[in-house]
Amino acid sequence: MNRDLNSSSGGRCFPAETDGTGHLALPWQNPWQPHNSQFAFVDPATGSQVGSYNNGVRLLLIGQASGFMGGNCQGAMCQQNYVVLDPVGKELFSSPFNGTGNGEQANDPTGGMIHVRFSGTADATTILLDAIDASGRIRWTQPLPDVFGPRDSKDTLVGVDRQGNVLALWRSQARYGAGTWAGQWFDHAGNAGPVFQALSSGMGSGQLYERVGDGLFLSGFVSAGEAAWLGQFDAQATAMSAPPAWLAARPGKALHMVRGGKGYAVLPMSENSAACEQRVEVISPTGQLCGSSLFSIGGGACVTGSIAVGYDGTVVQQGPRERETCSANDHICTCTYRYWPGFFR
Repeated sequence: MNRDLNSSSGGRCFPAETDGTGHLALPWQNPWQPHNSQFAFVDPATGSQVGSYNNGVRLLLIGQASGFMGGNCQGAMCQQNYVVLDPVGKELFSSPFNGTGNGEQANDPTGGMIHVRFSGTADATTILLDAIDASGRIRWTQPLPDVFGPRDSKDTLVGVDRQGNVLALWRSQARYGAGTWAGQWFDHAGNAGPVFQALSSGMGSGQLYERVGDGLFLSGFVSAGEAAWLGQFDAQATAMSAPPAWLAARPGKALHMVRGGKGYAVLPMSENSAACEQRVEVISPTGQLCGSSLFSIGGGACVTGSIAVGYDGTVVQQGPRERETCSANDHICTCTYRYWPGFFR
């Protein structure tokens, strides 16, 4: 697809997302309108564009069983709202803008998402979690228990397990000391559990991934700046345990459920590849390698793009940026994606 990117000014294509119907959402950012996110929607059966959405601002979509949803982050203060789109990009719901935030959001495997927003003043900020169902209705709102001042970090990390349990992690220097992170669980109905010290050492950034059944894995970076799996949380547990050996042996990877939530797809991140290819492994809950599939672009060495697996097992692979071309004074650029409908169903 050709997109108006003005690549010399920072426009670029972003990783694709796919929903449970197999439809693809292909995003790019137009730098002429700062952080304006635009999407093309592709029918998996025909490979043709069947819709578009051009009203996003730093919008990252999350695939749902049918359609997509995600939060906007507008302006320097990250003014917050969220939208619900159908599989071809038609807007079904758009919330009012309500407060600022940090752009943090997380998929809820039971349907919907968790959206983080801020309330209060710069001197006394409360961080709120909105649990939103797939239609856009807020099921519950809960505050994190700390109040944040103007010099306090407001870094948060949120994940939802396959039973709908929500884990929030946040920097907690005032509570537990420098470099620490606090944690708190909320059940699917929004009932809050106790606050606990989740991490005793610094984590610059991280991500929570669903486990088969329930609970969450945590990825991040060790002190040397190397990617690592930091541990896992049983559902409602107030302490993190070590990651399983099979996962610890695969640092710098991402996870997605396959086979109806019965196994894991282990996904490579963008990396240098001598043959311009990406291998996806399928792992059982006990860590057994069930098989792997090679998605080869070919043509010699490259820096690979993103590769993602959707609800229905569809695989979407983004082409290497270095192989795209631009014309019209570097404005109109190609963005290439390949996909395999239902590959890991």
